[in-house]
Order: sequence, then structure tokens, then C-alpha cells
Amino acid sequence: MIEKEEIADFCILFLILVVVLFVSPASAQVPTVSIDNASAMPDGNITLPITVKNVTNLGSGTIEVTYNPAVVHVIDVTSGTGTGTGAEKSLMVQEWNADNNKGAVRIVAWDTKEVRSGNVIFANVTYKMVGDEGSSTELNITVGDLADYYNYTQILHTTTNGTLTITLAPSNTSISKCFIATAAYGTPLHEDIDVLRDFRDEYLMTNAIGKEFVKAYYAASPPIAEVISEHEWLRTLLREGLVKPSVYIVKGWDVTVEG
Repeated sequence: MIEKEEIADFCILFLILVVVLFVSPASAQVPTVSIDNASAMPDGNITLPITVKNVTNLGSGTIEVTYNPAVVHVIDVTSGTGTGTGAEKSLMVQEWNADNNKGAVRIVAWDTKEVRSGNVIFANVTYKMVGDEGSSTELNITVGDLADYYNYTQILHTTTNGTLTITLAPSNTSISKCFIATAAYGTPLHEDIDVLRDFRDEYLMTNAIGKEFVKAYYAASPPIAEVISEHEWLRTLLREGLVKPSVYIVKGWDVTVEG
């Protein structure tokens, strides 16, 4: 039985660690090339973007994604639909080559007309599910080059691989794992949880300290979240006293970094 005091202590520690990580400027300076976790039905297709997050002056790049060809095949690669001035930004895919025997797709993309900064869609990759229900594959990213628009120098970066699973309950959205926040709101679809998820992907998963924190959080929070979900007073306490203040801090941090 998890006592109220243990839950309170964990939440206080959680908030302290989050605040400490928020004020680390180094974690906000390294772009991340990532693919979200997703799932699709047997024999179905799914399109997932390769996204370069928190980047400045992206001009071109070459990226390879490897996968288990017994689980999925790549059947198409397209450019994103963004113009570079709105919420969505994208490079233009110039060429791609998929080898579904080896399980690899190589993509070249660039834009010579407009610089791309922020969260940029490198390419949209469409996968065909060829494996059995329950099978999965990592989508492993290897960056050949990621070049600055103005001077062609290489952009330092990290990578976050995705996992694609064949299931009868598909979802092409990122797997949240924000256990406590989800329990506090009673749903994984609240916009505040999207804010925390984006912060996890863009800042925590781009540095060693953040990755260790996320790992510890995933290990410790599920049983606590289960208890929270069963008590309305705990849901309210966590929602108003922890999650919403954390979201407020994250939004303020994003404004500071982008400014």
C-alpha cells in the first residue's frame, strides 16, 4: 500500500528535478532528430515524420532509417507540407532509396529558397505493415549530415529513435508515458500533457541527465499513478499543485529559449 506521505514526497522530488532540468541551458541548445513511437494495424500503412527539433538555420541533410524488414517495409517518402513561416516547417525531399531486403531507407532533403528553424519536418516516411500482430521494430536513425543553410557547416545534434508496433489498437501519436499527468487529468489527450510530452522529447531526451530522469520516472511512477487515478482528491492535488505549475514553467522556458 502506497501511503499519502510517500506520494507527496515523490511529487515534491519530481517537481524539484523538473525545475532543475528546466534551468539547464545546455539541454536546450542541441537539436534532436527524432521519430515518434507509433502503431498500426496488420497489413496497414502509416506515415511518420522524421523531425529535426529545436534547430536553427537548417538547410539540408542526409538521413538513413533502418528497420526490421520482417515487420515493416518503406513504400513512400514525401516532403512535409509546411511553408517555413507557419507552425509546420519542412525541407523538400530530393531523393530517397529504400532497400526492403536489408531494411534501410536513405533520404536526401534540402531547401535552397528559405531557411528552416524551430521544429522542422525532414521527411514523411510511409511504412507498410508486413509482420504479424504484436511484432515491432525500432526505427533507428543515422544522420549522414545535417548542414547549416548559410555556411554549410555541420549542425551538432542528438537522435531519438522510434518504435513501430503492429497492433489491433493503432495510434499514430507519440506514446505519452506521462503516467502521473495522465492520472491527474484522467486522459492522455489533454493539451497540457502534449506540452509536457514535447518538453520531454525536445529537452529531457537530448541530454544524459534528462534521459536518466525520464528512465527513473517511468520506473517509479506507474504504481503511484494507479493510486492517484482512484482518488479524486489526489487527482485534483496533483493537477493543480504539480502538473499545471510544471506546464506553466515549460511554456515560460520555451519562450525564453526561442527569444
